[in-house]
Amino acid sequence: SSTFYLEALFGCETCNTPLPVTLTSFTTNCNDKKTVLNWTTASEQNNDYFTLERSIDGTDDWRTVATVSGNGSTYSSSFYQWTDLDRFYGIRYYRLSQTDYDGQFEVLKVISSDCGVDTDGVSVLPNPNNGEFTVTGIEEGSLIQIVNITGQVVYEEITTSNFAVIQLNACSKGIYFLRSQTDRTNQVTKFIVK
Repeated sequence: SSTFYLEALFGCETCNTPLPVTLTSFTTNCNDKKTVLNWTTASEQNNDYFTLERSIDGTDDWRTVATVSGNGSTYSSSFYQWTDLDRFYGIRYYRLSQTDYDGQFEVLKVISSDCGVDTDGVSVLPNPNNGEFTVTGIEEGSLIQIVNITGQVVYEEITTSNFAVIQLNACSKGIYFLRSQTDRTNQVTKFIVK
């Protein structure tokens, strides 16, 4: 087993090494259409700081948006909060990591947030739909991508007008995200295929 392998390499003491941070919650809520991130730890050991990263799809292009100082070593519960002042279209994903004083780090959790900023007229109609729908309010020359809940791109095209008719016959039922990108904008709209 992996435990036996670790014991053979490093001895038993590494098998019982406590985690640097015991995370008990990482949640989000909206305040004036801005994302507020909250997290709580039960204990911390040599915790230098936390890093918050943001992504459009939760799999690629993670960008650091904040670092928050940790509490070093404590066995008491600690509460943290950070507000993303940027407003976005559709869903954004946030990844929380922790870094020790010696530079070692670990990813703790990934969550999503949708604070409902208007999409300037970009719409999926109807929503919900059966896999056939019209996208309106887009710019000519936009790159349109349909992304499933796991972050996989299942459809894409470059538009030639301010609307597009899309048919997703092969797609299964579930939640999808329409991503509309130009050189200046990047908008994400959630829709449901029933």
